[in-house]
Amino acid sequence: MNLTASSPFLVLSEYDLDFCQRLALSPKSDIGVKRMARLLLEMHRYPDEACLSQRTGISTRTLTLIRQRYEEHGLPQVLDEGLPDDARLPDKRVTLTEGERDFCQRVVQQRKGSAGRQRRARAMLLLHEGLPRPEIAKASDVCERTLERLVERYQTHGVEGAVNDAERSGRPVRYPQDEFVPLIQQIVSRTQPATLLSWTMQDLRQNLARHRVEAAKISEPTLRMLLRLAGIQFRQRTSA
Repeated sequence: MNLTASSPFLVLSEYDLDFCQRLALSPKSDIGVKRMARLLLEMHRYPDEACLSQRTGISTRTLTLIRQRYEEHGLPQVLDEGLPDDARLPDKRVTLTEGERDFCQRVVQQRKGSAGRQRRARAMLLLHEGLPRPEIAKASDVCERTLERLVERYQTHGVEGAVNDAERSGRPVRYPQDEFVPLIQQIVSRTQPATLLSWTMQDLRQNLARHRVEAAKISEPTLRMLLRLAGIQFRQRTSA
């Protein structure tokens, strides 16, 4: 079910949409990057500029400037520049649209799907009312930590992504050569290594993770394979 029939205020590419969703949920992401990723996802979900400004607390002028920056320069520059100093996207805010409230109410009333799905829908409705978290946790039978994750899922995937049961594909993370090899070449040629002497595998992994969050868990054999394809070789770091 598509709760937003009109075109979104900002159209993210399929890759940028997936990347922002992973950034927004990753515990390793910088808080400023997480906030910007969540804002971009809000801009991608909702079409009305005034509604977006009310939901996020960010002026329509700033939202337009962010959209123009994305369209002209792409996602990396938008994430690097971050939110303006006068913009502070609330982390805990839940303001459901009429369509989102209707969706949650149907889930609760029709009692379809798992019990967890119904609890999450009830919790979303209570979050929208602005009740204290302990009261919501007790009324919906959802612990406060799960409520925090529910808000994050809502800000990242919308109300359906927050309420519906998550799919568990079990697929391993892949590191496409046509994407990672050029990125490695760019990083090594344009970035100063942290050691100030020579690149190490750890330095490269950390820099890669700033562009692709999944690179934080990339194994050393896989990283060395990508380095060989990029025509680059690092020396092993010796123990002190």
